Amino acid sequence: MFERIKQILIKEFIHTFRDPRIKVIVFIPPILQLIVFGYAATTDIKHISLAVLDRSRTQESRKLIEQFTTSGYFNLNYYCNSEKDLIKLLEHNKVKVTLNIPINFANALKRAGGATIQILVDGTDSTTAYIVLNYATRIINSYTQSLMHLPRGIPKIKLKERFWYNPELESKDFFIPGVIALLITVVISALTSIAIVKERELGTIEQILVTPIRPVDFILGKTIPFGLIGIFEIIFISVIGTLWFKVPLRGSIPVLFIAGLIYILTTLGVGLFISTVSKTLQQAAMSTFFFLFPAVLLSGFIFPIKNMPYIFQLLTYLNPLRYFIHILRGIFLRGNGFSILYPHIIPMAIIGIFILTMSVIRFKKKMD
Repeated sequence: MFERIKQILIKEFIHTFRDPRIKVIVFIPPILQLIVFGYAATTDIKHISLAVLDRSRTQESRKLIEQFTTSGYFNLNYYCNSEKDLIKLLEHNKVKVTLNIPINFANALKRAGGATIQILVDGTDSTTAYIVLNYATRIINSYTQSLMHLPRGIPKIKLKERFWYNPELESKDFFIPGVIALLITVVISALTSIAIVKERELGTIEQILVTPIRPVDFILGKTIPFGLIGIFEIIFISVIGTLWFKVPLRGSIPVLFIAGLIYILTTLGVGLFISTVSKTLQQAAMSTFFFLFPAVLLSGFIFPIKNMPYIFQLLTYLNPLRYFIHILRGIFLRGNGFSILYPHIIPMAIIGIFILTMSVIRFKKKMD
């Protein structure tokens, strides 16, 4: 009995590893997942972009700013001249936190009432916002302890904090816009690839090829229904999110529709490409998972992109999901319009056109 089982095992191993696609599935995904989880999937919050408005311009204010920049948590990216500049940087998502030091900061430290400084935190991601505020509070407390030479028994610094775009720090407001992008990615790419591979696996694609139907007609007939499903998904989740979960929709609905349509075309291209490299439904399912896993991790949906190693930050620029999630959160939470979001819409459109064009060309060659 054991000899028979041994021979069957040997045969299965030989047949399994004879297929080069199986070798890729067995060895490449675990290596890539290990690299991504080891480096990109980090919950550490560092290198937080900071903008400062220092109207005091004294030794005391410069020392406070130095406490932030030398902490290892904050990077001073902008030195502003007005509160309007601080607000503009937050609106354009250039910084995550701003520090506003009043003109009377040094003198107020010596008075009984103490000094007041203002910190504005981007509250789009509630978890990150809490951590950022905690870092800032610890730095300010440390700075206060360093003022031992001043009169004791009086409050030295009052912190006036405010969370922008998500004042209540509701996590659902952060995640639900991203869910729209994830569902479209999963549903459309999977349905497109499986629907076409199923025709090949059942042998019906050969029957279609002998009919007057052109490859372009076949592609359009297979992809348009899934594109309409994607549009329905955007409308359905947006309505449920705003009416049931009370997620604010502050931005432009036409911009949301245009960006969603561009991203739907991109995912249709991904599904077409997967169908060209897969011969069976199992291979299509594994290839879809192989695409989705790193795409989600490198999109900023769960882990902040700024915290990833630099090489992974560069890779995220090739990920259309990164752009669409940023666009959705900008429209829902920040109320951004096209004038602010176009740096994300245009690259997403370029990537989408490239993917869709290459996938159609490759699919037509396969059919020919």
